[in-house]
Amino acid sequence: MCIAIVPNRSSPPAVLLRERYREGGKAKNRTLANLSSLSMDQVEALRAVLRGEKLVPVADLFEFSSSRHR
Repeated sequence: MCIAIVPNRSSPPAVLLRERYREGGKAKNRTLANLSSLSMDQVEALRAVLRGEKLVPVADLFEFSSSRHR
């Protein structure tokens, strides 16, 4: 599966979730969902998940100290 961004003439591009497959020796695409209503941040997060990346909350990426450094 992949996310394709397809130009749409004078309208914003269409963002589509697609499945790739072969039929009769030819490569084809099947559109599974239209994701155009999602923000680009959401689209990029979905792309990361499709690549097999693990998503973690931003707070888990930093260590917080209870004392202040001066």
